[in-house]
Amino acid sequence: EAVAAAAAADGAFAAAQEDAAEVLYWRPARRWAATVGATLPITLGQLYDALINHGEGADDDFSVDGIFASTAAAAGGTPASGVDEVAWLRAFLAEREKVLRAAGGETYARRIDFYRRLLDAGGLQLEGPIYVDAAPRADGWTIANTYHGRFTIP
Repeated sequence: EAVAAAAAADGAFAAAQEDAAEVLYWRPARRWAATVGATLPITLGQLYDALINHGEGADDDFSVDGIFASTAAAAGGTPASGVDEVAWLRAFLAEREKVLRAAGGETYARRIDFYRRLLDAGGLQLEGPIYVDAAPRADGWTIANTYHGRFTIP
């Protein structure tokens, strides 16, 4: 824990983490969004999340590449080819959930539910607030649920 605390306080370490996230996840998410013609913040957020979870990799059904291929088939194309972006994102979520569940990722598949709730609530711009119900555990955190919307907190 002391090493982790020291690393967290190290500005150079934090900058290296930010740089790695930019190169490995954020830039590829923007590239994929441009490739498929997606423009909504919720889609870009989901692509970023998927890249963190799955990574890229041709000929790998678990990768974002594989999920994009199955999504294009399921949706009949992409937003760039005229498919409604929300309909495409719903297909992407369904295909991603299949991949996660097939890999035994029941817990990780719950994140798909949150994006569906955002879509259902019209949260396409990712406007907040977004709340995360989380509790610490010995090896990290447990996220019980996520909520979108405005709430009165007593």
